[in-house]
Amino acid sequence: MIVEEQVGNFVNVYIGGMVFTADENQREWLFGDGDDSLGRWASLAKQKGMDIETCRRYYQGICNAAAGWDDSGWTFQYEVVSQEGHMNSMLKEMMASVTEAIERNKASQDRQQCQTLLRRTLSLGVIRMNGLAIRKYISRIGSDSKMIVYQREELTPYHFECLVPEKVRQSVIHKSPADN
Repeated sequence: MIVEEQVGNFVNVYIGGMVFTADENQREWLFGDGDDSLGRWASLAKQKGMDIETCRRYYQGICNAAAGWDDSGWTFQYEVVSQEGHMNSMLKEMMASVTEAIERNKASQDRQQCQTLLRRTLSLGVIRMNGLAIRKYISRIGSDSKMIVYQREELTPYHFECLVPEKVRQSVIHKSPADN
């Protein structure tokens, strides 16, 4: 589970019980609760079976991709999804036509353009009836395995609380005005 949140000039990325934060200008990822000590990185690296530098690169790569920033090991793209969970052949064809439009326009890394292509390709009624939306996915370069990145502004407060533990929500330095 990954949630990306914009808070002023900062980006918070919540990953599995942790939060990382970076200033958009400096783009240096730190633990979002303010404890960015070497001991903390060593503890996390030990838990993950990595050395400290590999662990930092791993999480910084995930955060870069989640924020939509360039990274040498990770990439992101936007895709059309059905939030309703049911799929039939007609829905698959409709989603394929949106995917083709996104690919044809080389828009997979531009959320607004993907949203526009979704609305141009399908009617608003079809979009609503089938729960279609554009979502960000990240993956390691060269891997077919993808992880969804939820945008904080798209989540209800309840869903955000379900995805991000209270301890993490309370500890984050750069909080959304909705959390204060």
